[in-house]
Amino acid sequence: MKKLIPLLILVLFVNILQGQSEDSKIMHMIDASYDSKSELGYLFISRLDESPITFNIINHELLQKFNLNDDSLKGSTFKITYGTEKLYPEENNAQNSVPLKEKKIILNLEQIE
Repeated sequence: MKKLIPLLILVLFVNILQGQSEDSKIMHMIDASYDSKSELGYLFISRLDESPITFNIINHELLQKFNLNDDSLKGSTFKITYGTEKLYPEENNAQNSVPLKEKKIILNLEQIE
């Protein structure tokens, strides 16, 4: 019985962590042209409707492969695979509140033009 309680606590903890990270597991794909880098992240323009989309984080290895800090890639078109993570107010439980904003994370880039 004494060994069962820590095991149950561990299982409960893992389930809570999985529930909180569920939003970041959703992946999206978009074709977009690279525009610029700002303090908020990397700005791309969607080829579908020409709307701007800012990605807050990019994988370090991708940044080494595609140096988005270099002006030579401006205007280049990419197929972007990204995930989202919802950010909630610190004082509220994520399950009972509306997210403040959504962080977009580039998971993969493929240059198509």
